[in-house]
Order: sequence, then structure tokens, then C-alpha cells
Amino acid sequence: MSAAPLHGGLYVGQPSSSSGTTNGSAVPGATVTDALNALYRVQYAADVVTAGYTFVLADRGRTVPGNSASAQTFTLPAAATGWAIGDVITVWQKGDGRVTFAQGAGVTILPSTSYQPATLEKNAQVTAQYVAVNTWLLGGDRLPV
Repeated sequence: MSAAPLHGGLYVGQPSSSSGTTNGSAVPGATVTDALNALYRVQYAADVVTAGYTFVLADRGRTVPGNSASAQTFTLPAAATGWAIGDVITVWQKGDGRVTFAQGAGVTILPSTSYQPATLEKNAQVTAQYVAVNTWLLGGDRLPV
């Protein structure tokens, strides 16, 4: 049984044998598709990050939990490592330690006059989207200036 498309023709649901979609509910391991092909899998990282970390291609489309009692720095990498425009990573500050985003070599994090490139508090989520060559945009529960 396939689901009706959501906004803009996207399908979200647990994969089925015939269409890759069911009832429109996103579940871990589900495939998000459009009329052309699979876009991303909804995934939650099995590995919880407890120290500084540099994102890798396997993190695309994933929620990466940072779980530390002290502050952590997560580094956003450059295009040379294989990132494509539109790639997205979500970070969950699972522990008490704030997650701060750092720029890899040659990388720009688009500036904000209202928010720092860091999570706001425990259980905050921040999404990083690769929006142009070597350029990341952050959104979500961020620390005010």
C-alpha cells in the first residue's frame, strides 16, 4: 500500500516492497522519496559523540547526538571531502555540554547577528545545511548573542 504524496510530491514512510512508502509517518530507517528517487533516509546515529568531532559523509541526513558533561566542538568540513549542496546534518545536544560549531579549513558558517554557532541548552537541536561551496547555514535551537 502506498501513501499519498505530501507537500511538493514528497513521500515519507516506512519502506514497503512495492513503493518504498506507507502512511506518511517518518520512522527511523524510512526512505524519503520524490517522483525521481530516494532523497534521504531518516536516521539516528547509533554512535553518540562524547568529544570533539568532524562530520563525515556518513552523517548526511542523520541526527548526531552530542552527549558530554563538558562543551564539545563539532567541525563542519569543506567540499573537498565530498559534500553536496543540500546535504543536511542535525545535531542533538543530548548532554549538558554545549555543542559549538567550528569552520573546517576554507569553510564559512553564514553569520547571524542574533545567534552564535552553538546549541542553546540540553536537548536543543541545530541543523547544518550545506548551501553553497564550502558554506554552511545553521538553524534551530541556538545560543543568542
